[in-house]
Amino acid sequence: MARERERPPRILIVEDEGLVALHEEDLVRSLGCEVVGPVGRIEDALRVVETARIEGAVLDIHLDGNATSYPLAAELENRGIPFIFVTGLDKADMAKLFPAAEVIWKAVDPDACRAAVKRLLAN
Repeated sequence: MARERERPPRILIVEDEGLVALHEEDLVRSLGCEVVGPVGRIEDALRVVETARIEGAVLDIHLDGNATSYPLAAELENRGIPFIFVTGLDKADMAKLFPAAEVIWKAVDPDACRAAVKRLLAN
């Protein structure tokens, strides 16, 4: 059990824009976390949640054409895994569906992203 506590938190990054994904990955790693992904498709992200241990997630809302990460967010909520949204779009649906979710707006501010991930891990 003590060995489990020594492991760095594993954070799933779901982002379909390559440069944004790399930026988010660097920010999450700078907090001492292990990054799972980045993953750019909702189907792949759902598979990761089914098979990997993660303590949190950073989710782009709009993925792979017309898909959203809402089904993934719902699955994470069901499993008690905290997440934050990262988006460049105003998504009113998100506020109704996930009122407790924190939102980081693109272009991702490094300090805001680090602070949000720290709050995510504190839950």
